[in-house]
Amino acid sequence: MYKVNNICKNIVDILYFLNYYINIITKTIWKGSGFYVKKVITSFLALTMGVSLLTGCGSKGSDELVVAYYADFTGKNSMEEYLNKFTEETGIKTTAKPVTGDFFDQLKTGYASKTEPDVFFMDIYQFGNFADAGLLLDLNQYVSSEHMNKFNQNLLSMFQYDGGTYGIPKDYNTLGLFYNKDMFDEVGVQYPTNEWTWDDFINACEKLKTYYEPKGKYALVLQNEIARFQPILEIFGADLTYDEKGYPVVNTPEVEEGLKQWKMLFEKGYATTPKDLGRDWDGDSFDGQDAAMTIDGNWMNTFMASTGNNINYGVVDLPSNNDKEANMYFTVAWSASVNTDQPEEAAQFIEWVTSDTMLNEFISVSNGGNIPPTTELEKNF
Repeated sequence: MYKVNNICKNIVDILYFLNYYINIITKTIWKGSGFYVKKVITSFLALTMGVSLLTGCGSKGSDELVVAYYADFTGKNSMEEYLNKFTEETGIKTTAKPVTGDFFDQLKTGYASKTEPDVFFMDIYQFGNFADAGLLLDLNQYVSSEHMNKFNQNLLSMFQYDGGTYGIPKDYNTLGLFYNKDMFDEVGVQYPTNEWTWDDFINACEKLKTYYEPKGKYALVLQNEIARFQPILEIFGADLTYDEKGYPVVNTPEVEEGLKQWKMLFEKGYATTPKDLGRDWDGDSFDGQDAAMTIDGNWMNTFMASTGNNINYGVVDLPSNNDKEANMYFTVAWSASVNTDQPEEAAQFIEWVTSDTMLNEFISVSNGGNIPPTTELEKNF
């Protein structure tokens, strides 16, 4: 299983800015509006909620702790059963709130109507918005440092802001290069390895393209988005930081080179997108053998196991360039509303649900799709 070497930390405003920036360079249509700095993002979040979010109450008027989570989230037992277990052990009453559809749109609506749940999932891509707007409970004053010290500190730090801790990770994923062994064998190309360089990667793409192009297939199928190409920027020397005015620095030769390399994959016909193939996402395309490779996360293993197509595939680290390696964290934390009337109880639940015992309950059913967030569990993963 591939692990993180150099981690590309995902800064929300850089994500949005680069989405806009790549739009200009590649003339590709991207989702989102391309906000430039976090003040703009925060203002937008406040406007969409239509209220002053830092005053008033959220899920109030009830002595039960309202816990919201993705409707398909489960462990060895259902989330409702785990909430019942928590109540039995602590005496704290809970209400389960499984959410279908866009989780964070509904969470924002809850804040706007002052009915947000007490405890909920917080995706790293959403965290900057909510933390900067002051919507999350600082867990430092409620969760023990002993508990927090059990976690991968790089991972935990992604939910820390201005000295506070606003989420405890439930798991994480990284990216890997997935490859179809049978398609490689058919062409006679050697399998990728963890030592592959960018040049090795491109050489294989050229051979695969030459063979599969007449068959209507591709060397690569890629989600054309920042969450896939940011590591490519990094291995070509990009340093996604801020200047002295607080603006993300993206107009550098290194960023430009990384973007050119990504764009080249499509221009030379090595890569296509799932949308261009009439697919929903690259997992469908890879499972359908439309392409020999894709870049995706550990959740691909869970998906591939569920389809029943028994594709003969492997996965390795992303290619490096000049000995520089990069990857990304994909993670979701348990967070609580700053407006909750039960901050101690909310934090007690978060500490309970992120204990090693409970983390094992969820990780064990993910079929290798999620990596444990604590250092001890990660050792045995």
